[in-house]
Amino acid sequence: MSYYFTYVLVSGDTEDVRNRVHSLVAQYHNDFEVEQYETECDCDLLREVPDPDCEMCGGTGKHLTTWNPMSKFDCYVIWDSTHVLRNASKNPADWKDEEVFDDDIPDDISAAVAPLGRLDLERLKLPFAIVDPLGNWHEMDGNWWSKNQDSDDWKEWRSIAHRLFAKWPNATLVVLNCHS
Repeated sequence: MSYYFTYVLVSGDTEDVRNRVHSLVAQYHNDFEVEQYETECDCDLLREVPDPDCEMCGGTGKHLTTWNPMSKFDCYVIWDSTHVLRNASKNPADWKDEEVFDDDIPDDISAAVAPLGRLDLERLKLPFAIVDPLGNWHEMDGNWWSKNQDSDDWKEWRSIAHRLFAKWPNATLVVLNCHS
């Protein structure tokens, strides 16, 4: 289990940000209902052949499931717990260097929402993933938990993120705190 933050880009003229975010990310929730499909059984992960005593597949190596194959999280909140938007504000007076993790998630989402045009994108901390206004999930390939932000993986992800921001310059950025 882990927590990570994701940016969702919504149209700049969106009135109900909370509802729009939900509609964009719902397909990535592990409870999202999908049609039943056949998949490989996990019983053969440690073996060369499927387990004949497996209760899920009966030894066939395949079983039916409705698990969302696009699942990325089991819950999320609109919440900028680490002040990434404040630290990326174009106004240095808004910057706050320390990270504050607060167990009381605020009802007011305004601190987790900002127009891209009000942010210094070079100061904006890179998230684990970005959901674009069309609902497409983009995430860093490779070693995303590495602190070495000069690595090739991080450089590539930074380039992808900045291309996404440039594609939707009038979007509003919403910070999600996700759990998986």
